Amino acid sequence: LAGRETFVGQDRLIKSIKGVNANEDELLTITLQAPSFSKAHGWLLERGWGEEQFFLISDLLEENSYARRPFFLSVFAKPEIVDNLDRKTISTPLSFLIDQMTVRETEKFGDAVDQDLSKSEKVEFVNHLMREVARTLADNQAESIDVREIGWLVEFVVDEKNIGDEIVRLLKNRSDVIAFLTNDERPNHRVFIHSQIQNHFLSEVVIESVINSEISKFMRRNIFSSDFLNAFIERLIAPNK
Repeated sequence: LAGRETFVGQDRLIKSIKGVNANEDELLTITLQAPSFSKAHGWLLERGWGEEQFFLISDLLEENSYARRPFFLSVFAKPEIVDNLDRKTISTPLSFLIDQMTVRETEKFGDAVDQDLSKSEKVEFVNHLMREVARTLADNQAESIDVREIGWLVEFVVDEKNIGDEIVRLLKNRSDVIAFLTNDERPNHRVFIHSQIQNHFLSEVVIESVINSEISKFMRRNIFSSDFLNAFIERLIAPNK
């Protein structure tokens, strides 16, 4: 039982358990789906939400939205989150939830990394790596990325940061199962768990590029979907960004 498919996917299971013959044995997996809109609605109401607060995030819980995932719903269920929504402290729920997920990921690198890198350094590492993954996918007009390329991007992100080889190795191992990515149909390839999250990090790439007067390959093509533009606007107006 795994919290995400990158931990125990079919490919990894077949490679790890020698008794499984991919050509002769049938391997079945069960994946739990996110709750429905009505279930998410009812669950939040049971935890103190009112219809007015729910209206503020109802667009986030549309069909196939990432925000229906248990982690995000549990973040919304915290009493202080409702208060912040009422006070308009959280003006962009999408960015807020992804920032919360980023912090959660930094708690899973292990003691050796924790001793070498501060919390802010780990947060920046995760954000920078996801930006580079989003940039690479956009530049290559690809939907998935090879895990080896993710490893190369880790080296690029930590370059000139005076991080030891062992810590870099641990960061590479962790990046292979980072929560923003999941298994693709192609073996040893990863995709973003949701297009909204991919657009979020790609928006950061665009903002960073404009600030630095750089034009990325995908920006020169001048092809932007309405979904990307919505994510871009939200990231642009996010507080403290």
